[in-house]
Amino acid sequence: MSELKKSELKGPDAFQVRLFGVMNWILVNKRQIGLMLLPVAIVAACGFIWQAISGKLKDGRLKELARIEDKYSTETETAFKKADAASQAAGKVKPDHSGSLAAYTDYAKKNPGSEEGWLAGLRAANITLDKDEPSQADLESALDLVQPVIAKSISSPFHQTAARLLAMAILEDLKRYDEALAQAKILVETVSDDLKSRVLLGKARIEMARAAASAKKEDREEAKNTLNAIIEKHSSSEEAGKARAMLTGLSAIATN
Repeated sequence: MSELKKSELKGPDAFQVRLFGVMNWILVNKRQIGLMLLPVAIVAACGFIWQAISGKLKDGRLKELARIEDKYSTETETAFKKADAASQAAGKVKPDHSGSLAAYTDYAKKNPGSEEGWLAGLRAANITLDKDEPSQADLESALDLVQPVIAKSISSPFHQTAARLLAMAILEDLKRYDEALAQAKILVETVSDDLKSRVLLGKARIEMARAAASAKKEDREEAKNTLNAIIEKHSSSEEAGKARAMLTGLSAIATN
């Protein structure tokens, strides 16, 4: 996986899904008179009932997801204990997460419209990609897990950003550059300012890869424009220095 993927997409092993806040339900009733009183009372009662039911359902989903996370942690601990001291010290322990991967995948499929389901889908995708060299089958499986999150989490900027970043990285590795750039363009318009320069750098890298594959002048120009935008609009960022170095590489593509 590329630098953007490692720094932005592959979170720590202890994925603290239990820290995500539960939605707050707020019911506001205004004083009414006459015949309006009864309908308002009914609406209020229904609101409280729905709040109680949905709260219990969410609690159940969180508990189930926590059990899967515990399974993942146990797999990690077991592998670490079985490894020799040298492997432990070098960080070369590779747990078998096939059990938790199957559980996360199944959970995501059963809860496609909830935050917990989206988190499980992203978690499963990251586990699938957690290899030195993910195969094409791994990349495609991970993409299949991410796409439903993108489709269903339109109302959640957090999940949209995480899922589109991951999709962008996977599509780049699959050399599906136009699709990767489509994700990048959406991200540039929607991510917070602290992420924008990093997304732009990833976008430029994909444009450079496409330019090298196509040998088209217009593709090189797109990459050049993106790199210059980083340098001009994010001059104090770490990405600006990397963009200057990448411009040199782009010149080499142009002369080949």
